[in-house]
Amino acid sequence: MNLPSSVTKIEARAFNTCSSLTTTVDLSNTKVESIGESAFLNDKAVTSLVLPATLKGIGQQAFRELSKLTSVELPSGLETLADYSFYDCGALEKVYIPASVTSIGTASFYNFADQGPILCFEGASAPGDVSSYLRDSETNVRYNVTLEEFRNLQA
Repeated sequence: MNLPSSVTKIEARAFNTCSSLTTTVDLSNTKVESIGESAFLNDKAVTSLVLPATLKGIGQQAFRELSKLTSVELPSGLETLADYSFYDCGALEKVYIPASVTSIGTASFYNFADQGPILCFEGASAPGDVSSYLRDSETNVRYNVTLEEFRNLQA
């Protein structure tokens, strides 16, 4: 999927249950600052996300039910993930969360067949109560992880 570089916002439900999306959603060439509620909900073909450096916020359920998504690198500069943002992404193994993130919504990383993804925080702490957004928060959280370490992590 290629969007024009001038795009700054992806509206709510813009690509919800879109059967024509390819395996990679690459927004890196855009100036997207926000991704709306349920924007990519239930897009079963998506295995990879490339998010733009300009991204500040991810809306409620924006990437819910991307059943083939395995890894997510959230960009530096991202500030918020709303409730259920990656809920029910059953194949998700690992997520990189930069120190710029100050808020992660309820159940953002819930409802996985197994123990759920490993959350790798760039900083020494996580925003808020990890157990409110990650089901198995005791075994699946790592702190002070560099992007290079994350990329080399075998989940």
